[in-house]
Amino acid sequence: MSGSEIPRSSFEKPSLYLLSLLLNPDGAASGQSIPSDFGTLTFRKMDLLQERGRIPQLVLDYELAGGSFQAVYFGHVSPFKLHRTELKHNGAVVKHVFSEAAGGHIHMETALPPSGLPQGLDWKIVAGSLCLWRACVGLPSGCDKSLGKYFSKMKSVSRYQWTNDRFEIQDSNILETWSSDIPCGEAECINFSIFFANGLIAGISF
Repeated sequence: MSGSEIPRSSFEKPSLYLLSLLLNPDGAASGQSIPSDFGTLTFRKMDLLQERGRIPQLVLDYELAGGSFQAVYFGHVSPFKLHRTELKHNGAVVKHVFSEAAGGHIHMETALPPSGLPQGLDWKIVAGSLCLWRACVGLPSGCDKSLGKYFSKMKSVSRYQWTNDRFEIQDSNILETWSSDIPCGEAECINFSIFFANGLIAGISF
């Protein structure tokens, strides 16, 4: 499959899978294989680019046979925060810009709300809060200590506090459940759970 034939959503998924690996309490993800639609990736490093007056950019670098892959996020790994990607493979270069600091550019498939949301719940706020929380918990396992402190400080920005109710690896699938008490409409509060499979939002319950 050539780079031009790969769906844009395929470029969103590797770093979301990586984050699930980093959340594993049994070990870090450095050197582990990460599946993708353009070949098996190996995570190498992450860096934070900071420039006064601009949103910090988190850069994640991967290797694959015959090339490399890079994903850049605004601040942290989240389906709502992907800025751009670049795939270099067998001499070809495929670039995508997903969003700019000033606003959205390409609607991201991995950020779509699941069906059956309770009335009055703002999906972007709730899911964005959890994505920030997960990133701040997991990303320090894949970076140096100074960058880890950056994520620890960011965690306090999350609108809600989340509990990891489940982390399990079944065959090649990474399964997670996170929950929090969320104000919703006229109801005082609901216990809201979000399920992940391989780093992608797979369902909800409340």
